[in-house]
Amino acid sequence: SLYSEIPPRPSRFGRAVEWRCGPYKMLLGCDLVVLHGGSSEGSDFASFKMLPPGESAEPSREDRMDMYLENMMCDITKAVWGSDEKGQTTWRVFNTADLPASAPDQDVSFDANMLKDQGQRLLHFLRQQCHREGGTYWLFREANSSCAELFDVTAASSDASVAAAAWGAGDDDADKTSRAFGASDSLAAPLATLCYHLAKSMQDGDDQRQLLHKALHLLEPLKEDQPALFAMSS
Repeated sequence: SLYSEIPPRPSRFGRAVEWRCGPYKMLLGCDLVVLHGGSSEGSDFASFKMLPPGESAEPSREDRMDMYLENMMCDITKAVWGSDEKGQTTWRVFNTADLPASAPDQDVSFDANMLKDQGQRLLHFLRQQCHREGGTYWLFREANSSCAELFDVTAASSDASVAAAAWGAGDDDADKTSRAFGASDSLAAPLATLCYHLAKSMQDGDDQRQLLHKALHLLEPLKEDQPALFAMSS
């Protein structure tokens, strides 16, 4: 259908957690599936995910890293992966603290300390750049890229461009030079989708119309590749 290509709006988070990373403390929304072990211990919880069918029953390095971060944020001590192959379901249980390491015959380990260090660097960058009270920001990283870009979309409804700043995994400091967002082929569609969903959540008014106008402006060079999103924003 016309609407099938429009990414859905994020669902409501199931819970809120308070997470401390170095000197930073924040409130996060979480949609992680968590199972209770059934014992009387208050901390007897495990996060749960299913691996894609037909793939290895062992979680990949990326799977382990994602689960490790989520469990650290939610203070969950165990991780459970399920895999289904030919009608047989296999369950693997790991301690969260053991996820960075790997078995001798595997190469899926990662450095937990480096991961935490990069997390603190990113939070430092966000703290420097997200200075507008009540502002709306969008952190975007292209697949397989070591550089993330932060867009200040608070002013997207009134400005001709969206302010952006770049952060790389090896940067000691945030990029002090903000720049105007250019409608590149790789970023125009995601940003236009964000503008569309922000406008959809608003009541009719100038802000909504200006956000839709911004989405159309970004999509104009891509309207043949993004016909559904272009039509919805028109």
